[in-house]
Amino acid sequence: MAQRLKNDVTFRIGRTLVCCAAALKYSEGVMVFMINIGHRCGRKFCARYTVGILCVAFSLAIMRASAESPRVGMLGNGDRRVVEQLSAPWGAIGQINVTGYRRTIECTGSLIASNVVITAAHCIMDSWHQKPFHLDEIHFLAGVRRSKWLGHSTAKCLHFLPDYRYVGRSSNFPNLPLQDLTRRSFLRDIVLIVLNDDLNDIAPLDLDQAEVQNSDISLVHAAYPADRRYVLTAQFGCHVVSHNQELWFTDCDARPASSGGPVFIQRKEGLKLAAIMVGVIGTSSSVAVPIANWIDVFAERDCP
Repeated sequence: MAQRLKNDVTFRIGRTLVCCAAALKYSEGVMVFMINIGHRCGRKFCARYTVGILCVAFSLAIMRASAESPRVGMLGNGDRRVVEQLSAPWGAIGQINVTGYRRTIECTGSLIASNVVITAAHCIMDSWHQKPFHLDEIHFLAGVRRSKWLGHSTAKCLHFLPDYRYVGRSSNFPNLPLQDLTRRSFLRDIVLIVLNDDLNDIAPLDLDQAEVQNSDISLVHAAYPADRRYVLTAQFGCHVVSHNQELWFTDCDARPASSGGPVFIQRKEGLKLAAIMVGVIGTSSSVAVPIANWIDVFAERDCP
């Protein structure tokens, strides 16, 4: 009987540690959940708490290793500053939030007309059904500052770039930031959200349509990233590492929920919107779609 119990406990401990490893690979918040699993590993006091302790130790080891390693979907050394003011142009930048049953999608968007917001197209796509979320689930909150904001509205209609094709997650875990994206997906990863309401009290961003001639030009990237979701942050002085007429590869910091955030060029008249951040390539560069790729869609922004 004692040998059977020992074998049973050993098997359950091994099974639980495998569960811990699998779950922690995809989530940093499952430690408490896995400890509860430990309480089901056997009927004896020692079996329950041995698994619990082992799982805690295993969890902490993985979390520490994760903290010391580059995070998937992140780029940069944290050279961002909190933007304290919400005057132009900062007030036109806001959160894109998709809410629904058991899901929340977070990105950044920018007001480019009183009722038009630009963001990354993948931000408003349902990865399970391979189509856009319902319009009433897509929210834009401009000028968020902790618990307050300057304006809010929901989507009335969506305008994608021609030939846009959503590339879903390469994993069965759709909440992970890792995606296998083709270059074509980056090129077309822009959507205009026409709002139900005019946000007339907020000055939209000025668009910069001058062609970028070299990589020495200084950029400013602003966003509401997941790690500082309720304050606007910006990186000043990042640069285009390489570019062509279709894509910019930059050294601007990017974090989860930075997708759709504006990339500005500093002109004599002030900051001008020049591109939209859409993703990260490994740990080498962030990717932005310049204005030349989507300005034609902006000209045709009425809802059917």
